[in-house]
Amino acid sequence: MLRGDAGYQSEVQSAAINQLVSGTTRVPGYTVVNARATWRSPESLWEASLEVNNILDKLYFFGNADWSTSAGSTTYTPAMPRNWAASSMC
Repeated sequence: MLRGDAGYQSEVQSAAINQLVSGTTRVPGYTVVNARATWRSPESLWEASLEVNNILDKLYFFGNADWSTSAGSTTYTPAMPRNWAASSMC
């Protein structure tokens, strides 16, 4: 069994009033691609799976906090880089 998916998030503003005051309130849009492969034994007694998230290893951000007027900086919250998992079930 094979599964693949892609998700897209358009650009969002992180300011409470949703207006572009400066470039620091904008969180850029992104696309993330994931895949999973599962093999099940002929008797369905067990199965094994391998999944990969963020296949393209794209650096993207979930949000940010603009501290530029008080602390002179902006912080961004990055998403997970490419990661994988293997699992089996009896």
